[in-house]
Amino acid sequence: MNLLSRSYRKPAPVNYKLSIFFVWRMDDCAILLNEGVFDDVFIPDRLIGREGHVKEIARSLGPAKSDKQITNLFIHGPPGVGKTLVCKWLLKEHFPLQAVYVNCWSKRTAHKVIHDILMKTGTFLSGKESTTELLKRFES
Repeated sequence: MNLLSRSYRKPAPVNYKLSIFFVWRMDDCAILLNEGVFDDVFIPDRLIGREGHVKEIARSLGPAKSDKQITNLFIHGPPGVGKTLVCKWLLKEHFPLQAVYVNCWSKRTAHKVIHDILMKTGTFLSGKESTTELLKRFES
């Protein structure tokens, strides 16, 4: 059947909070409920099936809540399995005032990473600071 010839049918009302992306109708036509889930900044309210991963990462980062040194954490896995999403969710839920997220694929130099961290923590920057100046502000 030609997609252009299909008539529009109003989807059935949904009376519960959804954390899924699509609702499937009987004729296999998908309706996108929330296109925001595909944004880089989207973080869901809850994670399903990731409790073990969240507990393990939270345990590793736990000392940071009391201003103690944390150990290095290496998170690995195939692309698209949710590594970044789990980390972003955990930082939002457990460290909302202590952490910022920096995408190091887009901020590829130490200068850009430090600049992004300072900007996200509310530090006023003119944009003309050297990396040394940014490091001094970061460490203070």
